[in-house]
Amino acid sequence: MKRRSLLLTGAVAATGVALAGAGAALAVRRYLRNEEQRVDEAAGETFDALDDLAHTTIPTYDGGELHLIERGRVDGRPLVFLHGVTLSSRIWHYQLRDLGEDFRVLALDQRGHGQSIAGTDGYGLAKLARDVVTVLEKLDLHNAVLVGHSMGGFAIMEFCISHQDVLAERVAGIVLMNTSADVIGPRPPWTAGLAKRFVAASGRLPRPAQPLPAAVYLGSRYTFGLDPSPTHVRFIGDIGAALPPEIFAPSVVGFLDMDLRPGLRSVRVPALVLAGSHDRLTPVRAAREIVANLPDAELVVLEGAGHTIMLERHAETNRLISEFAGRLPSPPPGPGG
Repeated sequence: MKRRSLLLTGAVAATGVALAGAGAALAVRRYLRNEEQRVDEAAGETFDALDDLAHTTIPTYDGGELHLIERGRVDGRPLVFLHGVTLSSRIWHYQLRDLGEDFRVLALDQRGHGQSIAGTDGYGLAKLARDVVTVLEKLDLHNAVLVGHSMGGFAIMEFCISHQDVLAERVAGIVLMNTSADVIGPRPPWTAGLAKRFVAASGRLPRPAQPLPAAVYLGSRYTFGLDPSPTHVRFIGDIGAALPPEIFAPSVVGFLDMDLRPGLRSVRVPALVLAGSHDRLTPVRAAREIVANLPDAELVVLEGAGHTIMLERHAETNRLISEFAGRLPSPPPGPGG
């Protein structure tokens, strides 16, 4: 009798789990159907490479390669765009397309991402900042505006703190969008060893099977705000799904105890900080902390937007960047423009 009771209990539990799983799958299917029925402002946008893009490869200080794409006015003020983790220079499609009439627009694949190759020093915030120095010096850019999204913002802030001589010589202003000066604050000492093991394991694990389209879409959708284009959501998901885990893990681990706030107080450069009111990854409070610690910064919050304003609010983002760059002083450029 007891055995029959246990079997019955197990069967009921298994049935419950199956029903719950089926219910969740049905809810996901309904959600995805509703997403596809929304008005899609980007429907038909392929994000193919623009016909007049120029490609440049620059060697890094540690033997790697940095890939950049560029278009626009050769004699215009340089706008240098740095993307977030798991993304690539492709994310700046609208900025490359729309800002080239007035500016020289350059978009960098950060080390290990896109077509860039990390050097022997691997990954981490200091290396990303050194790569910014490399781009500015190798291309001999002056009066530049650096624009960083998420991890790209981390890199720009670290560059401003650690390379103030290059900042003063070559950069007129910075734009920090959907980013933070500190991620989760100090962590217990024991997590350092755990993080190292995580990074080591990520290089040994087999590449996972291609993720399900629904999972990719849902993960990407989380980074958007209230009313994104499904085309934009899929575009982000496609880029992110292509990044190998052995690059993602070491790229992220170094940010877990990042705190750039004290260093920002010594940075003297005009800054525009852009945030989305519905950004779940780097919320508005993170943007406010940046502004509180940067001596010459202004904050603009885009209502309803999420973590990817360069896509979901591209026209407004481009206007804000253009107006900010237009207000900056323009001393005579150096030999490289």
